[in-house]
Amino acid sequence: MSLRGKVKGVWVVGFSLLLVLGCDEHSRLVRRAENGDPVAMRELGERIWANTSGRGDEVDEALSWLLRAAQKGDVKAMYKYALIHDAPGGEEKALYWFRKGAEAGDRFCCVKMGEAYRIGKYGLPVDFQESDRWFEAAELAKRKTERR
Repeated sequence: MSLRGKVKGVWVVGFSLLLVLGCDEHSRLVRRAENGDPVAMRELGERIWANTSGRGDEVDEALSWLLRAAQKGDVKAMYKYALIHDAPGGEEKALYWFRKGAEAGDRFCCVKMGEAYRIGKYGLPVDFQESDRWFEAAELAKRKTERR
């Protein structure tokens, strides 16, 4: 088999990320993530997720980085992790991380919580006052972001 044939057969997340990011940038991102930088963890998780071919180990790796970033307080990771789990079988994780992100002030998580209370999603009761409270929190978070 020619070298060209071997290279064509190699399509793993790490290789595809190296092509997208470049070797040095990818190495720095991995190093930052491994050293506990939550933003790097989220970015690495998002990039792996975007380049996954659906293999279980790739999905698991992406989710692992996103979860670690969320656990370290990265609200964007909380939202992304919850969004991925916002499907049958993942509702409990989705609700947990949407709520954590909303409580931390993420406007997108606040909207998700407002929607959840508006329609009784994730087993929550329909509660218009609670829904309105989350929508108001989302609006406040949006205004804070716009001032920056």
